[in-house]
Amino acid sequence: MIVGSILIPAGTCLLVLLTPSSSAILAGAGSLIMGFGMGLLNIGVLVLTQESVNWSERGSATASNVFSRNLGSTLGAAILGAVLAYGLANSTDGQSITAEQLRALLNGTGVMMPDAESIRLALQHALHSTFIVMLVFAVLIVPAAFSCRSPRWAARCPSGHEALGKAMSY
Repeated sequence: MIVGSILIPAGTCLLVLLTPSSSAILAGAGSLIMGFGMGLLNIGVLVLTQESVNWSERGSATASNVFSRNLGSTLGAAILGAVLAYGLANSTDGQSITAEQLRALLNGTGVMMPDAESIRLALQHALHSTFIVMLVFAVLIVPAAFSCRSPRWAARCPSGHEALGKAMSY
């Protein structure tokens, strides 16, 4: 969990460093590192969740974990979407950018639009703001992971092992 929690902000830092002239490899590397971090963190949290309940409650605990992840993903997408929309609105002096304008710019068909450069700069600013907010959330994950306690393996071992203070190897 700790390694995963450290990888997430490390990958996010790469996304914060993106500029319009950056290579797609930088964006891919940042996403890959964040993905590894999220995977490691997820596995650790799932094991910790299952070890904190009895065998008969593991199904419910796993379902709660999955529900919490889905809820967190939904809230995260909503927050980051709001940051992106706010950044787009504030980057263009109050002029709204339509979805068609963004789509045309990203597809390459809107390059000849008279306001293409201002839309491109607004998108760059909004994405950068979104990545900074992502970094803030990612940094908050690290102390949360450090605050989790290790499961007490010895308390769950068959009698004899807990007297020695050793966990049984599985």
